[in-house]
Amino acid sequence: MRGDAVTGSLRILVVGEDAAVREDLLGTLRSEGHSVTAVTNGLDGLAAMSDESFDIVLADLQMAPESGLDIVRRAAGLRARMASESMRSKRVRPLGSSAAFLEALALARRAATTNVPVFIVGEAGTGKDLFACFIHQESRRSRRPFVEVNCAAVPAPLVDAYLFGQSSATRVGDLGQGMFEAADGGTIFLDEITELPLAVQARMIRVARDGVVQPTTAAESPTVVDVRIISATRRDPEQAANDGQLRRDLMHRLRVISIHLPPLRERREDIPVLAAHFLDLAWARRHAGGAPRPQIEASAIEFLQQQAWRGNVRELQNAMENVALLASPGMVVTADFIAPGRESNGHRGPLEGLWPTLVSETFHAAKERLVARFEQGYLCDLLNRASGNLARAARMASIDRATLYRLIEKHGIAVPREPTRGETPKTVDD
Repeated sequence: MRGDAVTGSLRILVVGEDAAVREDLLGTLRSEGHSVTAVTNGLDGLAAMSDESFDIVLADLQMAPESGLDIVRRAAGLRARMASESMRSKRVRPLGSSAAFLEALALARRAATTNVPVFIVGEAGTGKDLFACFIHQESRRSRRPFVEVNCAAVPAPLVDAYLFGQSSATRVGDLGQGMFEAADGGTIFLDEITELPLAVQARMIRVARDGVVQPTTAAESPTVVDVRIISATRRDPEQAANDGQLRRDLMHRLRVISIHLPPLRERREDIPVLAAHFLDLAWARRHAGGAPRPQIEASAIEFLQQQAWRGNVRELQNAMENVALLASPGMVVTADFIAPGRESNGHRGPLEGLWPTLVSETFHAAKERLVARFEQGYLCDLLNRASGNLARAARMASIDRATLYRLIEKHGIAVPREPTRGETPKTVDD
């Protein structure tokens, strides 16, 4: 049973089985001008929190099956999740002003006003996940779950159960409710959908068409869900369909609205704003005390705009993370500082440009910056010598590929593509 909401200064949820206590709280809180919703059990409390945002939750600790402590924990988790999604949604708006970007953003805004499936296409690192979250946050489903599924990361034997669910009799590990059920009422984001097995894609057609989810156990009853599907891929959908990696009938159902995210090389005018934004974020995380942020000089901005950025916005963000790690407060960041491993009047040494600031820092801070500079320069040179072949690079460095991948990701280094026959080899710095 839910009480009527009354306009007031705070939105309060009261959850309790004792009618006398509940009514006493209702009377007291409403008399003070607060907006109060009252429910009799934990399950109704969770449902109320899904429908509405509350400033305060008052819950009886002795309830079953959901105790008051469970309710409070879920409330805190819900608020944290929604705050995180809101921040990701807002990040889409400081991210550019070029015509290509604004066109994609305008289409995303229009898509948010509808309830139809959306298909986002863009290279790795262009922000497909941010756009999906933005569409969800701007839609009427923003108070409901936003469930992300990296289709390339789910092990093939488990992907069916992961999406559609399992019965308790055949449960593997913690798999039970599928992701489509978890997203009921909200949005599911299927990133790299072309990586799904074709058999799983076939099962998705019924979900996309009717909202019917059939668990992996045939004896289990199907579940009807209300889910908005947003799909994404770095591949060209038509080519993926021609290559047999994406069912054409599923593509037609999912690509009602299609949004293309341009690569960073096609929106170079956005790079100054993006670089400053990412440096602000990275510096604030590392220097909570308010130390003056490094400034990127004009020549360094020009240098950034000339780069290939094969990793797109994500690679630029990683580059600014490294600037925040290596730079000292208030220093002027030059192009030479951003590009370790490049030749400048001969091969640059690992301490070039760093020694005056290193000697004024603590031992551990100086060591961290110096090691980061060495790793960047070493990896750039290593990948150039290996022509972008990661297996070869790992052997040359006598490290395993997992370690190499981690270091490349850590420093935001784009891996050069191996040249085809007759093509001039390109280096990391091209």
